[in-house]
Amino acid sequence: MLVTIFTIVLLWGIVVITTLRYKEEISIMTGMVISMTIGMLIGITAGTIVALHLHNDMFLSTFIGMGIGIIVGVVAGIPIHMVAVMDGMVSGAMGGMMGAMLGAMIMPEHGDLTIRLLLLFYSVSLCVLLYLMDYEIGHTRKKLFHNPIIMTIALGFFFYVYRMLGPIL
Repeated sequence: MLVTIFTIVLLWGIVVITTLRYKEEISIMTGMVISMTIGMLIGITAGTIVALHLHNDMFLSTFIGMGIGIIVGVVAGIPIHMVAVMDGMVSGAMGGMMGAMLGAMIMPEHGDLTIRLLLLFYSVSLCVLLYLMDYEIGHTRKKLFHNPIIMTIALGFFFYVYRMLGPIL
């Protein structure tokens, strides 16, 4: 579970630091996409994790998931504009609610696979988001991870090692 949380926080931190670093070059629309993507993905992942742990308390897991989604969506939108903050807040709340519902509906024996699939979706989505940010910022130099083959191999290796760590829940 710690590897999952560490991966989520690490990728979120990379996106937020990149946003802070290049906030003048990022348009309001791209900032809205950044905060909405971050809020929704972390909200749905956190809501699912919390609901799988608090399987009997749907109320608490919903509001914890919403709170986490709102906080990360707002933090991702603050460097850009108030519209991005609103987008991040609303999508984080929606993601937290959806994640809590997903976690409550999943049978406990499928919780491990669900979290792994959500982390895969989160990781791939944030890689695409980082590509979008690089395009918006105007970086034209070649980077190692701009090659889709290398990125696929790196993500595949990470998830292979992640699977070898054993069950999450």
